[in-house]
Amino acid sequence: MQILDNGIPIYYFPSNAETIAIGIGIKIGSIYEEKDKRGISHFVEHMTFKSNTKYNKNQILDILKTYSFYNGYTSLAHTIYVFDH
Repeated sequence: MQILDNGIPIYYFPSNAETIAIGIGIKIGSIYEEKDKRGISHFVEHMTFKSNTKYNKNQILDILKTYSFYNGYTSLAHTIYVFDH
């Protein structure tokens, strides 16, 4: 494990596989949401793959298409983004 200057931990697991996978976990999930904001973590997860001020939806999809697999999911305690190449 390595900890970046901003405090984010990086875990890496060496493998002999021909592909690599990157998972990004954020300590944001439904357990941290206030009652009147339930579901916002899952909503934000979906919005990550939509347009923003820098890229439109098509540009984001073009970037994601360079990976053989990409997905995201939200649990009680985390939001996870997975990229496999």
